[in-house]
Amino acid sequence: MPTLIFKNFVLEKSELAYLSITSFTLILLSTKNYFHFPYALMAILGCFMLYKDIRRRDIRNCKIFFLIFFSIWLPMAVATIFSPSMDRSFEKTISYLHFLPSSYFLLKVGMKTNLRKALSYVMLIFFIFLLLDSVIQFFLGRNLLGQPLVDGKITSIFYPKERLGIILVLFCPIVIFLLLQFRSSKTKNIVSFILCLSFIVVLALTLKRSAWMMMSYLLIVTIIFNFNLIRSRFLWKQFIAIIILVGGASLIVGSSNNFKDLIDKSAGLFSVNEIELNTASNGRYDLWKTGLTIVKENPFFGVGPRVYRDVYREYASPDDFWINKSGDVQTHPHLFLIEIMCETGLLGFLLFSFVNFKLIKYYRKYLDPWLLSGIVAAFPLNLHLAFYGSYWSSILWFFLGIGLGRVLSEINSEKKLVQCKINVLN
Repeated sequence: MPTLIFKNFVLEKSELAYLSITSFTLILLSTKNYFHFPYALMAILGCFMLYKDIRRRDIRNCKIFFLIFFSIWLPMAVATIFSPSMDRSFEKTISYLHFLPSSYFLLKVGMKTNLRKALSYVMLIFFIFLLLDSVIQFFLGRNLLGQPLVDGKITSIFYPKERLGIILVLFCPIVIFLLLQFRSSKTKNIVSFILCLSFIVVLALTLKRSAWMMMSYLLIVTIIFNFNLIRSRFLWKQFIAIIILVGGASLIVGSSNNFKDLIDKSAGLFSVNEIELNTASNGRYDLWKTGLTIVKENPFFGVGPRVYRDVYREYASPDDFWINKSGDVQTHPHLFLIEIMCETGLLGFLLFSFVNFKLIKYYRKYLDPWLLSGIVAAFPLNLHLAFYGSYWSSILWFFLGIGLGRVLSEINSEKKLVQCKINVLN
């Protein structure tokens, strides 16, 4: 193991307990509901931490965290007042508050370098397991738990949910950052190559365009804010190796009939025909169209968090795909930007934009991989789960909590350094 990483790497008993809780939270995200239990425990511990810091007046050092949290929560509270389904909206707004103490707990974890490193190793192990499990599921038809493919798509331990791709993308920045910390060696280069190749192939075989979009956004942000680092570290040999890697993975994946069918289907996204657009987007076009109609009628505060489903029929067109299909409607519009605008209005959109701006600003300065994962989780054009839903909110605040913890620790260190210089000058 790399001596650089483990130098002075010691965890106290309390830190070991925190690591266990966060690790279980991370792993249990693969389940439908069980991740709520470690989240509840983190919320309880976070309440004690908040109380303790308030008494010691240390909470002033966490203003950035509270600013970002309430920038998301405040529009939910305001929208509830004007919601046509106040009961549902109020329930969601109140329940969302448990992310405040739980993410505060994660903030404290992120402020500890050793804990952050240890959790990164847990994520690396989990990442490798998911890749291995996915490959087994693809070739054998069942994964290590005996779970089959879903319509030809690999799901790994997330079966029957198709969440594998989006989770792997969020893990990617932390895994890559950790691999870069290892001492350069032939073994390290081979292992990194195999992991990257496996990741590209598995990501493609999930057949989730939302995951591909998230990965594209991740690459764009990484290239923009790490360009000088990439230019200085990546020689032409490595660049050629990456091209060969992507090309080889494309040949492997391209042999899949399901992959070819999805690519052909996606071509309909560029059509001006509404039927073709709906087919290519799996019915999302009608969801977006109805969502924009809701925005038009409720521009300032929206209809309230998680109320999209309740008002859908009122605003949908007579030929709506979902109503005519089975009479059932989707619980959200499958696009973060539209969901935020139709459920929390202009206020929600402006504060959501502010949050993204602040997160990118802090990433540009500190280049923290956990924060980068949080930025990707908040990507406005995400097409998968509900932004205000409990599952994605859990994921979002998991990465934001740890990422902002690192940012705050850096800011506090800078303040102490400035104060020391002032004291010396005086």
